[in-house]
Amino acid sequence: MNEASLPFQMHCIWKSLVMAVVLLIFSWPEPAAALEILSLSPTDAQPGENVLLTGGPFLAGATVRLGTETVLPSRIGERELTFTVPPLPQGDYVLAVVQDQVRADRTFILRVAERPPIIFSLDPPVLDECSGSDSAQIVVDGENFPPGANLFLDGQPAPGRRESSSRLILFLPRLSGGSHQLQVVTPRELKSQPRAFYIDDRPEILSAVPGEDRVNSYDVIIHGNNFHFQTSLVVDGKTVPRSGPLPAHTGRFRYQDCRTLIYERYPYSRTPRPITLQVVNPNARGSNVFTISLP
Repeated sequence: MNEASLPFQMHCIWKSLVMAVVLLIFSWPEPAAALEILSLSPTDAQPGENVLLTGGPFLAGATVRLGTETVLPSRIGERELTFTVPPLPQGDYVLAVVQDQVRADRTFILRVAERPPIIFSLDPPVLDECSGSDSAQIVVDGENFPPGANLFLDGQPAPGRRESSSRLILFLPRLSGGSHQLQVVTPRELKSQPRAFYIDDRPEILSAVPGEDRVNSYDVIIHGNNFHFQTSLVVDGKTVPRSGPLPAHTGRFRYQDCRTLIYERYPYSRTPRPITLQVVNPNARGSNVFTISLP
């Protein structure tokens, strides 16, 4: 080896070693950033609501732990993660993020609140006043009707039955005509928005047919809706008495039930002719005028 070339060779070797070290330094993998949670919004939520976490870095496959429940995020970004609160009972839950089998050091408390009940529909929304009986019902459809949920009618507890978390049955009491408000109240006293239904108290004549026939009188059976015990019967524009002595060529009537009246007619002739019938309730609401051909 030429002694003059030795320094040059040593310089080349030294330069190669320096470059190798530099390349090794730049190619060495950076340590992974520690997973952390910086904020939680909101801190109080109801099942079905979205919750946003900030922090990270969040990776694909990250999951949220709520107590013992594992929740899959609906959206994952490097610094933000969104998930939907599952249907959990009301309470406080420790929240953490887990990814690659590593749990974030910092945890938060998420308070899960009970969702208030919601009424979607009432079936039927309109009823006759005469419908109020032991068999009359209104089907209440909605959501968030937990065990122990009660129905309130015009602000007062009402009889009913829970069929599921989305359906209640109201046993309709006898009610006055007009609009009425129905609410669902949970055992924790969360209330739905009031939902209205209507009681139609207008009397209605649907049919009139001859009944028992006697020598000098016969019955006319009047069928309809919303007849009261104090109802008045008007025949050809004149009010018919309920009882008492019968002057010639008159009649009287009696109340049988809210759908039936019996008109006892004393005709002056057996020749049929058109007559008009109308029912008027104590509140002065009158029925349709019904025309029938009778003696």
